[in-house]
Formats: sequence, C-alpha cells, structure tokens
Amino acid sequence: MLYNSIIPPLLIVVTLFCGGCATVDSGKEWGSRVSVFPGYTKTESAFSTAMKDPDTWAPLIGATIFRVLDMDRQVSQWAFNNTPVFGSPLSAIEASDLLQDTAGVGMIVTALMTPVSDDKMSAMTGRLKGFGVEALAVGITSDTTGIIKGISGRRRPDGSDNNSFPSAHSSRAFSYAALGSRNLESIKMGEGSRRALDYGFTAIAMGVAWARVEGRAHYPSDVLAGAALGNFLALFIHDTLLGREYDDLTLHVDPGQDGITVRFTMGM
Repeated sequence: MLYNSIIPPLLIVVTLFCGGCATVDSGKEWGSRVSVFPGYTKTESAFSTAMKDPDTWAPLIGATIFRVLDMDRQVSQWAFNNTPVFGSPLSAIEASDLLQDTAGVGMIVTALMTPVSDDKMSAMTGRLKGFGVEALAVGITSDTTGIIKGISGRRRPDGSDNNSFPSAHSSRAFSYAALGSRNLESIKMGEGSRRALDYGFTAIAMGVAWARVEGRAHYPSDVLAGAALGNFLALFIHDTLLGREYDDLTLHVDPGQDGITVRFTMGM
C-alpha cells in the first residue's frame, strides 16, 4: 500500500523542503499549539467534539441498525452480485486501495498548505510537530482497528479470514478525511472552496467503504463501524494534541444607543 511504502518517506521529504509553503506571524503557524500534556479540559472538549461529529455518530448508528435488523448478509450479497458503482468485485477492491491512498495524499497536501512561521527553524518545528500528531492519529487508528479485529473474529463475506470487523480501509480513509478537514480549517480560502474540498474528502472515504462491500471484503456494518472509529480517533487525537486553529473564543461587548451588544468571535 502507498501508506506503508511511499507516505513515510514523502512526509520526511516534504517536511524538509516545503517547510515554508505559507507563512504567518509567529504563534499562529500550524503545529505551534502541539502539547504533550493537554490537560483534562482540552482532552474532554476534544472527546466531546469527536463524538458529536456527524461522521462519528451517523455511521455508528448505521452499523448498529444493520446488525440489529440482520441486514448485513442481504445487502452484502446484493452489492456483490450487482456491483452498481465499480462494475466488478475486482475493480471494487482495486478502487478501495486507490481511493484510500488518494485520501492519504490529500491529507498530506492540505497539511503542506497550512501556514507556518517566517522563521525557517520555527517553520520546520511546526511541520514536524503537526505531521507527528497526524501520523500518530493514523497509527493509533490502524492499531486500534487491528486489535478490535482480533477480538471480534468476524469472518469476511468471501470467507477468506476472520478479520472482517471493523474495516481497516474504512477506518484509515475516514481518519485521513478527518485530518484533511482539520487542515483545511487552518488554510485561508473561500468558504465555498473549503466546503467543497471537505465534502470531497468525505466522498472519497465513503467510496472506500462502499468499494469494500462491493468487493465482498466486508459487510456494511464493518465499514460503517470502521468509518466511525477512524473519524472519532483522528479528531480526538488531533484536537487534543494539536488543537484547532479557530478555537480562540473572544468576547466582545459593544455599547450603543439602543443597549449593549454582546458578540463571540472565533479567530483563525
């Protein structure tokens, strides 16, 4: 996979040679807020935010519904027989790998577009910290998925092994998408462009998940659970250790002729 063979050296290369792709005043650069000891308040806030994210609770509810209503086998068989999106099971498996790698590259590209300090050393440090947090998030997601696979021991639809639940492809793809989305929040761009790219990340991750179903590698509940797990862990780790660029809440009190106006703003 590209994640194992290309992304690690690519991270090193782009960190060393592209450290100054976008610059801002010191203190606002990407990676400057990394904290090894974030404290309870920040950790609790990150946990709550990750749990409330639609890409966490929606697929989790979906996975539960599929299991409770026993719809997994029926939908899996239908997807395998008809392959409405990718045309054949083999094409679906190949597409799942390609789309997963695309999401990973997208995460890296958006990270490179985030602002860094004018100072080369600070820029380098910020890049290393930021990439370190995101690599940690992806690594923990992969390891956690593997642990759950071993515990659940669910047989795949094609009967090849007992590593069906949850889907590792889905968990990684949604972790890439979540991190890419967080990176976009730090980049100065039009809201329409940011929203379109954000939706693009989600669409790619969803494509990975469905491709695994059409390829008969996973049941629907497998990929939905993987999506929820990947999104939750990526957001939780990112927001706990790296933070969000717009989390500076400022209170404004503006007196006027008709009374006092109270405003809250979040700065980028």
